[in-house]
Amino acid sequence: MVSLKEARYQLIKKLLGPLVADNLCATEAIGLANLPSRGPGLIVCNHRSILDPFLISARARRPIHWVMAPFVSSVPIFGWLAQQAGAIPIIQGDEDKAQILIESMIRVLKQGQLVGIFPEGMAGFVQSRGPCVVQAFRGTFVRAVLGTRIPELPIIPTAIYAPRQTVLGHVDGQLLTIFDRSERLFRTQNFNLIGYQKALIIFGKPESLDRYYDREQPAQTEPQPHAQIELVKTLSQHFHHQVTRLLRRAEARFAAHSPPTT
Repeated sequence: MVSLKEARYQLIKKLLGPLVADNLCATEAIGLANLPSRGPGLIVCNHRSILDPFLISARARRPIHWVMAPFVSSVPIFGWLAQQAGAIPIIQGDEDKAQILIESMIRVLKQGQLVGIFPEGMAGFVQSRGPCVVQAFRGTFVRAVLGTRIPELPIIPTAIYAPRQTVLGHVDGQLLTIFDRSERLFRTQNFNLIGYQKALIIFGKPESLDRYYDREQPAQTEPQPHAQIELVKTLSQHFHHQVTRLLRRAEARFAAHSPPTT
């Protein structure tokens, strides 16, 4: 039986998906078979535009619960739509924000749902760089996966590549403090609003972290000792590399299909 939340998600997707992924930005997706047809999964993707979660959700068959930046939930209409579609908000404030997010992700994953996260955060919005440049990944998603200890939980590295990106405008970070005073980037940086003319989404092969689970201990979501911190850092860098590799693959695919210049 379809839940009310999933019904709302599918309605929003049906109404807005074609508008965003067909008309606003011609979007192709390959590797859809790498998304699990049922059960939990974690999508780990690069992030350059506010379009990213909408384009990916429009092409995926199942609902995706995206981790949502704190200020997004406060934006009128936009934040409400995102939450109705099942977004996981990051709680505002400096204390325990990551811990609360990890617990929320674990809860949704244990419900057998797909979760999507952009581990770069908003760093890619600050500086305009090439479409294959990926900012450093935060390790929150790794900590969440290690905390679930779900056997064979698939982590799907995903790349969204836009060969032609357009800066639609700039937003003064100070203005965004209206929605979230705890975000340090807002105090010092301006943000680029990036638009795409076309995009290619590549869902990579799933991986699991089973071999890193400590099955003799209860799930750990508290701050970890040095060895665990290094493990989280190493695994975050691994998935950063996987996403970058997929972007290079997308770049080569576009180059092969582009007409020769005269």
